[in-house]
Order: sequence, then structure tokens, then C-alpha cells
Amino acid sequence: MEIKKLNRDEIKERFDIEFNDDNYRLAFMKVMKTVYGDNSVAADIILEELLVDWDNFVNDLKDGYDMSVYEFDNDMDSYRGPIEHLISSGDLEQFRDHKGLRLIVDMIDEKFKGLTIEVNDLSNRDKWWSRRILLKADDEYFDTLNFDLTPYKIIRT
Repeated sequence: MEIKKLNRDEIKERFDIEFNDDNYRLAFMKVMKTVYGDNSVAADIILEELLVDWDNFVNDLKDGYDMSVYEFDNDMDSYRGPIEHLISSGDLEQFRDHKGLRLIVDMIDEKFKGLTIEVNDLSNRDKWWSRRILLKADDEYFDTLNFDLTPYKIIRT
């Protein structure tokens, strides 16, 4: 199985962490294929790409979000959903590089939390990130949220 690698310098530069264990990469790919199927696009994603994509998405949220809550939920499932499978995978815990994955995810998650507020009253929201709403977005996002925003300090862009 070929192991594709994103430029490792980008991960080192952003997070000061490196992934050096090719066995971890193989195990990572195996988990992705198990969760998403051998032929899915998600099964072919590489470790650094997954983290850079999640980080880029969160960084972009600083300027606000310009689509509906439905697109936002889909984006979150695409970016943060696979990460959840990986950080909780027993098959990956045995590797030293897994600690680096967890550290990077924690850093990005903290940025995300700073751009959102937790709202426990949202129905049908089982993941921690789905119980958070953006503090800055355009009308389409907030209008499709169907939630009383009066008590929250949000910014409509």
C-alpha cells in the first residue's frame, strides 16, 4: 500500500509536531478504510491533509460563515467527524504518533471553541461540536438555525 505524504513541514510549522512512523500512517489508512469503505474519498485522505483541512476550516470561520446551518453541519461532519473516529480508535492508541494527533486536534478544537458558543438546548445534537453555534456568520446561517439568539452575543456578517 502506497503511503502518500503531505509536506511534513506544514504540520511542523503550524503545530510544531511531526509524524514519523509509517506504521502509524498505515494504521491510520486502515481505520479510514474501515470507517468509510475502501473506495470512498475519505479512505484516501492522509493524516496531514485531514489536520490541515480541519485547521483551515476553523481559521476561515474567524471571518464568519456565509451558508446555512445545514451546510455548516455537513462541513463539520466532513472535517471533524473523521477525526473523532481516529482519536477514539483503539487501533491507533498504541502508536506514539497518536499523541501528536491528539495534541493537534486539541489545539484546533480550542480555536473552534473560541469562535462558537455551547448551546445545550439544540435538539438532536449528539456530538460536542454540534451543540455549538457560531458567534459570527451571515443571516442565512442564523435564520436556518431556528433558535432564539437573543441571549447570545452573535455577529451577523
